[in-house]
Amino acid sequence: YPNPSSGILYIQNPNNTTEYSKLRIINSLGQNVLEQAYSKTIDVSGLPAGVYTLIVLSKDQESYCSKFIKE
Repeated sequence: YPNPSSGILYIQNPNNTTEYSKLRIINSLGQNVLEQAYSKTIDVSGLPAGVYTLIVLSKDQESYCSKFIKE
């Protein structure tokens, strides 16, 4: 949250027992535009406006996906 976002995106852990290891943001063309270690905040201010998919990967190789809009 917030969605849409223009600066900082805050990540809520949907399952408090899962340990996450990595974040990945993919643009609407399927290109990887950001990859970093898991953090509860992501600065998306440097991304162009558009629709993105956020993928959060766990240490067990499970993934959680969510779309967001960058203004």
